[in-house]
Amino acid sequence: MKAPEGKAVSYTVVVVVCAILVGLVIGAVIGLFAGMGMGVAGMPMH
Repeated sequence: MKAPEGKAVSYTVVVVVCAILVGLVIGAVIGLFAGMGMGVAGMPMH
């Protein structure tokens, strides 16, 4: 499955932007759990 030559750059940019957004969302979720004091496997951090 090949993308049309003219749209390949546009598709690449969209994929990169989506990957960045997904990374930010995952980071925010991890930050929420870290802020609640959860460590590895849900063990409270000391």
